[in-house]
Amino acid sequence: MGSGSTLLYASEPGGGAGAWNGVSLPAGRSLTCPSTAFCGLLAGDDEVLTSSDPLAGAGTWSGVDLELPEWRLGPNHLYRIDCPTPSACAVSGDVGTVLATSEPTGDAGAWIESFIGARDSYNNGAGPAVEGLDCTTAFFCAATTWGDTVATSDEPLAGTPSWGLSISPDAYFIRAISCAEDSSLCVAVDRNGYAISSRDPASVTDDWGTRELIDGEEALTDVSCAAGGDLCAAVDDEGRVIVGTPVESPEPGTGPTPAAGSPQTPLGSPNCKQPKRKAKHHRKPRAKSMPSIGQAQAVSGRGKQPQSLCSRQG
Repeated sequence: MGSGSTLLYASEPGGGAGAWNGVSLPAGRSLTCPSTAFCGLLAGDDEVLTSSDPLAGAGTWSGVDLELPEWRLGPNHLYRIDCPTPSACAVSGDVGTVLATSEPTGDAGAWIESFIGARDSYNNGAGPAVEGLDCTTAFFCAATTWGDTVATSDEPLAGTPSWGLSISPDAYFIRAISCAEDSSLCVAVDRNGYAISSRDPASVTDDWGTRELIDGEEALTDVSCAAGGDLCAAVDDEGRVIVGTPVESPEPGTGPTPAAGSPQTPLGSPNCKQPKRKAKHHRKPRAKSMPSIGQAQAVSGRGKQPQSLCSRQG
């Protein structure tokens, strides 16, 4: 999405500014387009807009109001929409809400609501906001709910019972999550600059994922992983992009595992020191072995120097 309610699209996204075209679309947020023939968009507090011809302009879009109930602080809001295919969509929102459908262009009755999270009085007995959401082509969905909770379901159309809740210890307000197309990997990011990766994201556990510091100065706001799970990119509050390659844990006997937090340069790379970073958050993460996103490197900094010119491996 561009500014002023503009959909930007390109058949060769790496071809520079001239490769991009723009078309108007309704005012909204959290755009998802699994194909050139279908897009979904959030608008208002709880409206889902869809179009089967999104490149034809704003007039092709129609909407459905999911009519989320109000809570004690006012109207509920939807945060994310993700449609892995034109026939599978899910949205996440306030007070522990996730809704999924196999008929995205249908009415409100086509959406199945799930409750995720622990009920508490502050949230009017309904649970925390679900800020992060990602669904795969298999319609496996992963969501994050404030704090350190990750929820997963391999059957989101089955409602609340299909969701399992896991805890990622020491994660500080997880914001976004992204998964490989075959659901073999999910990576979440938090406000302390950590990436949290799991090679078995559907497992329900009180120790979900491995954590690696990839941005020691800013909160991470979003993450996106390639369909094959072989590359991920995260964005921080300053607009920097951090690119990383998820790596497998080493096989027994193939070599030592680096200690938590110790940098390691790839084979053949020159040795270099990581710069010291000024602590920005008061919460100190627990030391832990983290074979998650390796070779993380800042590649864009809006005029700022990258935090490291060395590849890192957790």
